[in-house]
Amino acid sequence: MIIKKRIKIPLYFQNLYIIQTDDFETIHREYKLKGSVDFAGVTILDDDEIVVVFRTDVTPSIIAHEALHVCSYVFQGIDAEYDRDNDETLAYLLGWVVEQIHKTIKVNGK
Repeated sequence: MIIKKRIKIPLYFQNLYIIQTDDFETIHREYKLKGSVDFAGVTILDDDEIVVVFRTDVTPSIIAHEALHVCSYVFQGIDAEYDRDNDETLAYLLGWVVEQIHKTIKVNGK
């Protein structure tokens, strides 16, 4: 099974590409990743697109982990930093990313 979906990230002029597959060898080669292919999720910055890839046995904690990486790439793309005293921008973006991922992939086969 493979699920793929491209989404424009509102306000930030970037694209999010969500993939769910167990064929991480192909992902590894396609994005020229280094190291092991034995991971549950990975987030990749590929030009103007942020690619997040999950295995089919993904858990909510892995989704949250990768969603934060997505937010980090978005902030890098707009040359912004987190404001620990006013983190509403990060919180809204993180919520939006998690929602898009949940709308796209199957969590633990459901």
